[in-house]
Amino acid sequence: MRVFISLLEMHRLSPSKRRWIRYSIVFFILLYIIALLLTLDNDATLSHLKEIPLTLYLWLLFFSIVSYLLRFSRWYYFLHPIEASISILKHLLIYVSGFALTTTPGKAGETIRSLFLSPLGIKYHQSVAAFFSERLLDVVSVVTLSIFLFAWAFSEYQQWVMASAVFIVIAFLLVRSTLIPRLIERFLKHESKVLLIAFQNQVSKFLSNRSLLIAFPLSLMAWLPQGYGLYLIVEAMGFETSPLLVIGIYNISMLAGAISFIPGGIGATEATISVLLISLGMDASLAVAASLVCRGMTIWLAVFLGLISMTVVEKEESAPSSSS
Repeated sequence: MRVFISLLEMHRLSPSKRRWIRYSIVFFILLYIIALLLTLDNDATLSHLKEIPLTLYLWLLFFSIVSYLLRFSRWYYFLHPIEASISILKHLLIYVSGFALTTTPGKAGETIRSLFLSPLGIKYHQSVAAFFSERLLDVVSVVTLSIFLFAWAFSEYQQWVMASAVFIVIAFLLVRSTLIPRLIERFLKHESKVLLIAFQNQVSKFLSNRSLLIAFPLSLMAWLPQGYGLYLIVEAMGFETSPLLVIGIYNISMLAGAISFIPGGIGATEATISVLLISLGMDASLAVAASLVCRGMTIWLAVFLGLISMTVVEKEESAPSSSS
């Protein structure tokens, strides 16, 4: 029950402490930029970064926004039936505000959405179950896209297609199984078992057969635009390769970043993108530049939008008390 306990503790944070959270995020971003400037001394890479046209950045912005909206559609599909009185705009602001903490390990900081949803009638175990279901669908989608696209390009990877299919089936069967609530009921004596069972039951609803017909395609489609954005970057730098292969590289790099347990996969994801592009024959300086542009227009764009949304949501929260 550590997740629920941490959420309850966060709920008691004062507005001033929440501001410090935002300041720490900004500090982390600045630290990342300074680290890049100190370590990135390759003149060729810097020159490649300067040559990226503005129109490409606009396309990358568009594809990232599409990806975020697809993920939000999945979130809204999960939670709207629970509390239909929350407007879609409010849901969107709250959802994007979680991106401010996307650089936390496992994106666990995104559960800050629960703090904003709780006063609106959505219970903690429901919003955290939605977060867990999202993460599981993201992992399965990234594994599916990376394995299948690599298998399409390289026949030696075809055996992993069957392995990934087995993993997907087992994962869904496990989280939806009634066995887990029964084991919790039988062996766990702590009072938290009530919340755990409620959490498990909610996850089972989110990942039911009917729900997956909507949620899983949205998950797959959400990870395609940003991967295609990486392809556009690679193409703009004069390197010719298959767009499907580059989308596969992007997704397997996301998986590598998640497995690294580094917050936001920072460093590990960029390194994986660079190494895989280099393995295709791309110049090292071009590969590094491509990875930096891609990450800047995905994870750091998300953090920036999250900070703005969080500020808006908190101002709306404080508005009634300030006017009284």
